[in-house]
Amino acid sequence: MPNTYMYNRMGNLTHLDLSNNKLRTLPPQIGWLSTLVTLNVSNNRLARLPTTLARMLQLRNLDVSFNNLTHLPNGIGCITGLESLIAEHNQLTKLPKKLSCAVRLTKIDVSHNILVTLSPLWRCYNLRSLIATSNLIQEIPSNIKNMRRIAHIDLSHNNITHPCRELFLLPRLAILELEANTLASFDVPIDHRAHNLRVLVLSKNRLTSFPNTLRSLPQISKLYMSQNMIHEIKLPSDVVNFSSLKEIDLSDNNLTEFPMFMEHCSNLREIVLSNNAIRAVPGNIFKLRMLKSLALSDNQLVSFPFDEALCETREKVKNTVVYIRRNPDLVIPENVVQKLNLPMKRMHIMT
Repeated sequence: MPNTYMYNRMGNLTHLDLSNNKLRTLPPQIGWLSTLVTLNVSNNRLARLPTTLARMLQLRNLDVSFNNLTHLPNGIGCITGLESLIAEHNQLTKLPKKLSCAVRLTKIDVSHNILVTLSPLWRCYNLRSLIATSNLIQEIPSNIKNMRRIAHIDLSHNNITHPCRELFLLPRLAILELEANTLASFDVPIDHRAHNLRVLVLSKNRLTSFPNTLRSLPQISKLYMSQNMIHEIKLPSDVVNFSSLKEIDLSDNNLTEFPMFMEHCSNLREIVLSNNAIRAVPGNIFKLRMLKSLALSDNQLVSFPFDEALCETREKVKNTVVYIRRNPDLVIPENVVQKLNLPMKRMHIMT
């Protein structure tokens, strides 16, 4: 690091990148760089940060990721201009209480730490993006409703056992990722205030049924629920209208029947149902004009509605890739493939 003279000569410095230098400490004099806007000290060997960082009132972007930090200085909340804090891949056990004083904070990433709670963040009212994957978080508190501007929440790979109703009271929430937690249910009483939620990730949990909560979220465009234990989906078609749904992944579950509600999802482009126990496919599914990919490999298919379901949409089928590998009881007559003028390379068949 430069000496005192050099610090004085760096009085107008706005960006400082000290990443990938095997640094073990930062001198307290770094706080003299009061004009810094961006400070990157990622990929070092830092065990602590100097408290003088609180003097950097112009700092907007701070990256301390991939170090050995067990805590952040409490004064970091005094950096009132701080907008982005990246502290992933450390050993943080808690967040500083005064972090909630960073009123302009819009993005924080504290993934891959050992945090049990994110409590100071629930008062960061301007936060837009919260990423805290791979921690030890067990619950989402009700006061998350205070984060009225949040658009993206990623709490994947934690120990969350149940959702909270207040998640769906966040008016700007567009992406919610809860993959690889211990959710046994996702049914919560909600209203329609979460009108911006577009992407929902619930893969790798312990769900056994399709959440009724989704009936109140018809604006969902991408829904990922693979690697659960869902065995049936019973949704009355007259009350379910996923007109915005474009991608759905229900692979690696225990489904025995094709989810019939998908026939009414007019904008579906990608359906993934691989590795279930489905035996039959409804012909109407190929009437979906936007469908580009249908994955049904590793099921128990005994029939596939080529003749009666696909002949009306011959031109459409040319643009749809169908995966039906490893369905040993399914026999695909060669004349059906020829009739449909559908090259074999577009249908990945394994009988």
